[in-house]
Amino acid sequence: MSIIRTQIATNRLTLDFIKLTDSHFLYQLVNSKGWLRFIGDRKVHSLEDAISYINKIQTTENTYYWVVRKKKGNSFRRNLPP
Repeated sequence: MSIIRTQIATNRLTLDFIKLTDSHFLYQLVNSKGWLRFIGDRKVHSLEDAISYINKIQTTENTYYWVVRKKKGNSFRRNLPP
């Protein structure tokens, strides 16, 4: 039996399984212009729909959605040559 880590951390990022508290983020993501154009409508038209969508993900066996978060205080600015 393998154990799946539910959180992975680096110096600048954390990766977590999607949670119900991510419903607002999911709602915004799946309704963005790019998502709708290139991936398609997932029928998530309210926060309640987003919660139901996450519940479906969480109860589907062998399905894992990850949320990547930037840790506070870290900058992703690259030092480009002049």
